[in-house]
Parts: sequence; C-alpha cells; structure tokens
Amino acid sequence: MERETSIFYRLRFFYVIVFIISLILLFRLWYVQVIMGETYAQEAKEIRTKTIREVAPRGLIFDRNGILLASNRPGLVVSVDPDIVDKNPEILRELSLVLEKNYYNLKQKISHEKGYIKGHVDIAIDIDKELAIYIMEHSDEFPGVLVKVVPFRYYPNKDIASHILGYIGQITLDELEQEKFKYGYHPGDLVGKSGVELYYENFISGQNGSKTVEIDPTGKIVRELGNIKPIPGNNIYLTIDINLQRKAEEVLKKQIEKVRKMQDEDTGEYYKAPGGAIVILDAKTNQILAMASHPSYDLNIFVGRISEEDWKELNDPKNNFPLNNRALMSYPPGSIYKIVTAVAGLGENLVEPYGKNYKCLGVWKEFGDKYEKYCWKKWGHGDINFIEGIQESCNVVFFEIGLALHDNSKYSGDAFYHYSKILGLDEPAGVDLPFESKGIIPNKKWKTEYFKDIPVLAKWYPGDTVNMAIGQGDILLSPIQIAQLYSVAANKGELMTPYISLKIVSPQKELVENTVRVVNNRKTVDKEIFETIEEGFILVTKKGTAKTAFQDFPLDKIPVAGKTGTAEVRGKQGYSWFACYAPVDDPEYIIVSMIEEAGSGGKSAAPIARELLEFIYEVESGHESEE
Repeated sequence: MERETSIFYRLRFFYVIVFIISLILLFRLWYVQVIMGETYAQEAKEIRTKTIREVAPRGLIFDRNGILLASNRPGLVVSVDPDIVDKNPEILRELSLVLEKNYYNLKQKISHEKGYIKGHVDIAIDIDKELAIYIMEHSDEFPGVLVKVVPFRYYPNKDIASHILGYIGQITLDELEQEKFKYGYHPGDLVGKSGVELYYENFISGQNGSKTVEIDPTGKIVRELGNIKPIPGNNIYLTIDINLQRKAEEVLKKQIEKVRKMQDEDTGEYYKAPGGAIVILDAKTNQILAMASHPSYDLNIFVGRISEEDWKELNDPKNNFPLNNRALMSYPPGSIYKIVTAVAGLGENLVEPYGKNYKCLGVWKEFGDKYEKYCWKKWGHGDINFIEGIQESCNVVFFEIGLALHDNSKYSGDAFYHYSKILGLDEPAGVDLPFESKGIIPNKKWKTEYFKDIPVLAKWYPGDTVNMAIGQGDILLSPIQIAQLYSVAANKGELMTPYISLKIVSPQKELVENTVRVVNNRKTVDKEIFETIEEGFILVTKKGTAKTAFQDFPLDKIPVAGKTGTAEVRGKQGYSWFACYAPVDDPEYIIVSMIEEAGSGGKSAAPIARELLEFIYEVESGHESEE
C-alpha cells in the first residue's frame, strides 16, 4: 500500500512539472506572437538580402616569348549602398571629407549610377591602404559603406604597345545591346575598349563571381548566404616581340623628332610630322612582330577610371591624337602603290621590262598643256625602262602604264580596282584588332555614287586612271594593308592575313580554340610578275630613291628590296612612306614605315627601316641619313 502511494505521488509531481513547463511555453508563444509579433515582423522586413559582385581577374597578356605585357594587381575600392546613403545624407557628407572628394559630385554619381548598376556603387577607386583601414575601423560611422579588394589592370611597359594592347573601361548601355556583350555582362562591368583588350574581350574577361549576404538596417552584413567564386579569364600570347616593339617605337619617335627639324625644299617650311606608324611582319607567316604608332600614351592612366583631365589631354588636337592607331588608319599611299601599277601592266602584257621605251622630261603632256603632270625629278630621267622606273620611282613611266591600262585593258577605268582586289586591297587586311580601316580603292561605280550630287565629278576620266597609277587621286590605304601587299611581293604572289594572336591558354594551361581570328591564304598572280618587279625593288636601295638611306648598309650580305613613296595631300605636306622586305633571297621580315607630313619617303621613312634592320641583324652602323 505504501509503495502504491509513493508511485502515485511521484506521477502527480511529474504531471505538475509537465503542466508548468507547458504553461511557460504557451506564455512564451503568446508573448512572441502577440506582444512582440509586430516588432519581430518589422525586424525581419528590415533585414535585406544583397548581392555583392566579385570581379574576375582578366586573363594575362604575353608577348611571343612569354614576357608579361598586361597583368592584374589588387586595388582598394570604396562602394556605397545607395538605399542607405540616400536616407542618411550625413554619411556621404562625412565620407566625402575623408575621401577628399566633392560631396555634390559623389551624390550626382550615385544618383546617376544607382539606376544603371544594381547593388553597391563604386565612388572611390584605387584608394591607399591607410585610408581603407580608417574607413573599416570606423565602420559604425559609415553604415552602407564597403571597402573591397578588386583586381586592377596593370601594364608594366606603360606606353609601349599601347595601341596593340588597348585599354578597358566601364561598359555602356549601348555596348550592353551589342552582340559581343549580350551574354554574361552586367551594368558596371569593366570591358575592353580598344586593341587586344576589346578584340579578345570574350576570351580574356573571365566570369565575375558574387557574394549573397543579409544586411541589417545600418548596412552591416549579418551573415553570408552564398558565394560564387570568380573565374579568371584566359591568357593570350601575342605574336609581337616586345624588344622589337620597343625598338620600333623608339626609332619612330626619334625619326619624327628629327624630321621636324628638316625643311621642305620647295616652301622652306619645317615639316610638321604630327605622327607616324611602323608595321613589321614575319615574312613567312605574316605574324605581326611589331606595330608602332606615334604619339603613344600610358595605358595605366585608364586603370580604375581615367580622370577628366587626362581624357581631355588625350583628345586635345595639339597632342596629335595619341589614341589613334595610325597603323590601322587610311592614308594616301603615293608611289608605294606603284607596285599595283607594275602588277597590272605586266599582267596585261602592256609593259616591256627592259626596253628603253619611256622618255621622262620632267613633265608629261599627253592630255595637253592644260593638264600637265609632273615627275618628282623636275629635269626628268631621260630615256628610262620599266625596271629603272621602279628604281627611280619615275612618275612618267607610271603615267604611261596607267594610260595604257585605261586605253588597252579590258578593265579600262576599273583596271586598278581589278588588280587591287586580286591583291587584297579592296577590303581590310583582316588583322585581329578592332577599328581597322577598309581604305578606298576608287572605281567607276564608287565615283558615281560618291559624287552623285555633282555630275561633272561623277564621270570617270582617263586622268583618274593615270592619277591612280602613281597612288594619287582618291586612293586610301593603311600601313597594315601596305605591309600585307608587300608580303605578297615577298612571297611571290601568295596573300596571307596578318595576325597578332599566337595562342590562347586557359587558367589550367590548356589551349583554347581561337574562334574569332580569320586567316586567309590564297594565290594572287604569277610569281614571275613579282620576280620582275623585285629587280627594280633591289635597285631602289642600291642606287635608287632609297640609296642615301641605305648607304654603307651591308646589302651584299642582307639584300633589301624596297619602295619609297611620297603622297601628295591637298592642304598638307607630303606623307612619307617606305616598304621593304629582307633578305631578298629568303625573306624573313616585311617592314613598312610611314610619317605624316614628312616629305620624301627616301629621306624620312626609309631610314627607319634601315635602323630596324640593323637592330634585327645586329649590324653596327654609324650612318646618319641626309638632313
């Protein structure tokens, strides 16, 4: 009996404990739901989810020998949450003092970008470490403000190869509509704007990551919900040799400065020589070994965001537009184009290479006294044959060939367009760089359309054909097109597309297929035609228009086939050209040099090629070209 009583009291005590616990739980539930329900609901609403972008490092860029041309370095960026800063203007006021930036400029920037960029807005780029530490240590004073580490582009060679490499900048709304940027890009992303950075953007950009976090009303991160790590871009190896590139830029700059001290013999004016370009190709593959354009600029000024002052400076006409890649721009070619006239004349059997069948008296009057045309040599070359005509760049010889093409060729006024097209000049060279000019090879159709509102100019005249014969008239070609043209000559009729991407390698060091580069190899005209023309080119450097530039150069060991050009431009001084390949028997290099408003190609452009050949073949020379 006593035992039963003991069990009964124990069970009753247990039930009492369970009852009390249940009462406590019910009371707590009532308190949470009824008394604190609104408070907790409000707090839940105020805790928000944010996605913070994590920028992927862009792929590295190397030269053909693995020398680094473009890399990444860590930089510190201050970003703000627009929602929090808009509600608390004092945050931005205090931050503007710390950053030493104008408050209203920051406010305007945030207002502009918050509708464009989802999430935090960057307001200070590449700040110093001490400033970043101060902001982080005083985070309570700066709710909604983040300091993050971002990979910044870095160009160790500064202004060397700037036009090849290109620069990056924030993507625009217009760019986001383009096919190139339709997939995987978002407002605020940094993308290539020129050069390799733009052309190979989709290969080297990488994939940005993101971090999803919960933040409280003050902007503090409560917890991290997820993290997608960024994937670095592919690395790209270029065909250029950075040492040759550096030398080319050095020689070009030096020669331009020298030309500015030279005077035009006719006017007495000093040459303006605002800029110039050099293209060097591997003659066997048409890989671009160097491509220089002057003036140049330091790519590192674009890192982060370029300042307004620097941007104005780059676009100020007094600085001769350093952003322009002159190697891809179109210019009147002058006598450098006479190679096309030679190909056309030989191709149509209108030329006898060796007979003394031309007479140059310095003036050409086939169209009458009213339409006289002149040779550059005022007193004339006398009796001269075709090969000598190339050697001396005699205009009269090529006037005669041009007139014969107009009168006797089945292509008549379109003869030059026909042969230019065969030689690849009716379209861009196709180099894997953006913004390459197509140039102009005029013909009857082009002239009719271009001058449709001026009937008297819309007709094609024999004089148009004759002008084209010496590279004048409306012809425009770029240095890269001329380099491709002289590569055809060096390879005796084989046309190859110049290119600058050697290989693309993934972060895992696997080869990536290059799906954007287009290489076109095809035959043009019979090699015998170029073998004949080459005889004249060899004489150009030995005793012709480039003789002075190549004086004392070891042409017996390193024979050079070349052609000078001086293009007349209305209202400007002559444009100076020189194109060559060497060694003649087994060409290894194609070199084209051009200087704007620099006069004679033999005096201004040819010395550039000579100095580069000396560098390439380690030829010691104390030669100074004629002033």
